[in-house]
Amino acid sequence: MESTPFDQLMQHIIHTLEKNGYNPVFQLEGYLKTGDPTYITRSDDARKLIQQLDITRVEQYIKTHFHKAT
Repeated sequence: MESTPFDQLMQHIIHTLEKNGYNPVFQLEGYLKTGDPTYITRSDDARKLIQQLDITRVEQYIKTHFHKAT
């Protein structure tokens, strides 16, 4: 199964959060619940990238890949 550009961006954002010591599920859920981009680190442009993505797709990605309802 080939990764889509969306999947690649999400993987980059998740990796960046982990690399900076954050739990990506908690941070992404906070972002989804509040819409506040400060839940996402600025490191490696993760915050800028997440703001360019459709929030509904981000929510679906989290549900699919982490089996957790938001």
